[in-house]
Amino acid sequence: MVTEAEDYFSKWGDSGEVDLKYELEHLIILTASRCLLGQEVRDKLFDDVSALFHDLDNGMLPFSVLFPYLPIPTHRSRDKARKKLSEIFANIISSRKLAGKSENDMLQCFIESKYKDGRPTTESEVTGLLIATLFTGQHTSSITSTWTGAYLLKY
Repeated sequence: MVTEAEDYFSKWGDSGEVDLKYELEHLIILTASRCLLGQEVRDKLFDDVSALFHDLDNGMLPFSVLFPYLPIPTHRSRDKARKKLSEIFANIISSRKLAGKSENDMLQCFIESKYKDGRPTTESEVTGLLIATLFTGQHTSSITSTWTGAYLLKY
């Protein structure tokens, strides 16, 4: 996480203006993708996953709770993004399993998880868990860091 932050902020100049909310959201999705989704996603697929996550997030509107299948553009984009994320994660999961590769990230924890009855998690379940984890981490951290940054600007 420290390396991600140092790399990210090293691209900033010594002075200027930034959209603090946007910048911190972007930094958090970078660190979260590495910690939760793994090095493969961070190194090779970050731009794709980030754009898909954005489409997924934009498709979660207040009225989506009551009408999740309403045929509107944001819901269509959301559903396409969810399908594409499922494909990306399925490829990574099967690649790790075939190679016998084990990584130190949340994705690996979900892959290796088993229910009390011994049944392993499915690719669909792993994908759902990853998306939920990324959402909660990204939203909570973005809001907290934006308010912290805004508060620090007072000094």
